[in-house]
Amino acid sequence: MKSMVKFGLIALAAVIAFSSAACGKSSNSNSEGRSTAAGSSAAADSASSGRSDISPAGSSNGLTFGYTGELDGYVILDHDRAEINGNVTIPASYNGKPVFYIGYSAFAKNETITSVTIPDSVLIIGRDAFRDCTGITNIIIGNNVKEIEWYAFSGCTGLTSIIIPASVTEIGSRTFQDCPITSVTFLGSNLTATAAEVSIAFSFPDMMSQLTFAQAFGSKSPGTYIMDSETNYWSKQ
Repeated sequence: MKSMVKFGLIALAAVIAFSSAACGKSSNSNSEGRSTAAGSSAAADSASSGRSDISPAGSSNGLTFGYTGELDGYVILDHDRAEINGNVTIPASYNGKPVFYIGYSAFAKNETITSVTIPDSVLIIGRDAFRDCTGITNIIIGNNVKEIEWYAFSGCTGLTSIIIPASVTEIGSRTFQDCPITSVTFLGSNLTATAAEVSIAFSFPDMMSQLTFAQAFGSKSPGTYIMDSETNYWSKQ
């Protein structure tokens, strides 16, 4: 029995290593065309997720918005650190139309943000959106978010737990890298990635954590997964 478990872990390690290399290559080759440069006129020419129709649309309550006519809605491009701090609630609409996207690095490196509530209007959380927001301890993700892009919450060193809504189908490589997460709740089973690839999204600091998470999440069934603080082993509750 022990040999079978050992073989299984070795096989998982190989899959994770291969997936990690593939994700890294994909991230490097595609990162330029997927995200909006915040707060500049260049944002309209190189918008998030390959969009090219986003134009600056003004500011309100410390947030800078871009508009996309094709989707008839708004993207958050940047923020004013003097106004955005503490408990932050992303607006569901701007000028009477939905806010559907949190853009590239829109809130990155703001260490004064402590919690974030993302409304159901948002469909995509962009690459690096909250990267290195070290003060964040709580994130509520809206029930219509479909994609969380690469490094979106990377470096949020105060974040120890996260709930992933059933609507989410894509989680980018290293989305939660350097977050000391010990509890993950999946409300659904719609992720297209394999369990090993999802493990890479969390980018746990040691191989045993990655292996046991991938093993516990193998069937991608909804539920809460907890890491044992002594062994770093993950299991489903």
